[in-house]
Amino acid sequence: GGNDDGAEAWKGASSFTDVADDIWYSGYVAYCESFGIIDGKSATIFDPNAPVTTPELAKMLLVVAGYKSDVEGYTGSNWAKNVLADATDAGLFADFGGSYAGACSREWACKLMVNAIDVETAVYLGDYLLPGGAETVGEKYLDIAVATEAIVIANDTWSVVNGGTVTTKSGNAINGMSRYEYVSATKLAEKD
Repeated sequence: GGNDDGAEAWKGASSFTDVADDIWYSGYVAYCESFGIIDGKSATIFDPNAPVTTPELAKMLLVVAGYKSDVEGYTGSNWAKNVLADATDAGLFADFGGSYAGACSREWACKLMVNAIDVETAVYLGDYLLPGGAETVGEKYLDIAVATEAIVIANDTWSVVNGGTVTTKSGNAINGMSRYEYVSATKLAEKD
């Protein structure tokens, strides 16, 4: 009985010597390791009972959002600095009041996870991170629609304004909204 989330298939696949093949979390660690979501304290030590730090959690959330750990420098000696900078730019630390260096308390971990829902997923062209992002983590993985700040309707065209993003749709927009052409711009230009 129960749900099979696939973790059993990953058991024993971790490179960490302190993660026993038969321990309940072995498959989860191996899965996350294989996608670069987590790193160990070293190439062979995971330290499964250590508290998670804020930079470690932020790194996990950025990788889930599509950031490439190897490209963005989330490994090596400056990994925490790089993670904190990118997490700040992505909006992960909006209204965050926890420790940026030490262990991340459960309350602030929840805040970071909720903030991650609104982080735009990273889009790369090779190893180049394209500006503007794509859909949010919430849209991509949780099927959460982005809140709309305004809808502007003129003639047979309507625009949705959300933050600095404008989406314009035209043609049968009012009656059913089933047929339309899609145009998107990332910023509104100021009119003289």
